[in-house]
Amino acid sequence: MLDNALEACKQVEKPEERFIRFKADVKNGFLAIKCENRYAGILNEDEHGELRTTKPDNMAHGFGLPQMSAVAEKYHSLLDISYTEEHVFIVQTALKLPKKKQA
Repeated sequence: MLDNALEACKQVEKPEERFIRFKADVKNGFLAIKCENRYAGILNEDEHGELRTTKPDNMAHGFGLPQMSAVAEKYHSLLDISYTEEHVFIVQTALKLPKKKQA
């Protein structure tokens, strides 16, 4: 998540417009994570509206979001991805934490 945010921010032309906000918190048995970052305004979607890498070598890149989705699924959680007209990319999830086993 942070790697994607860093790469996206690097592509924003004006350094003063770059930012990453990351928040993680544990509440009610969930690890809530939210990451917001500026991006250059260029997104690549496939025919189903799924985001794809903007890098030229798509066989070697584009694994970040699918991996995040797989982690969310593994922990019976959802991954919410959105973006704004102001070129802010937002990724949120609340991963259900495993219950502690009693000794």
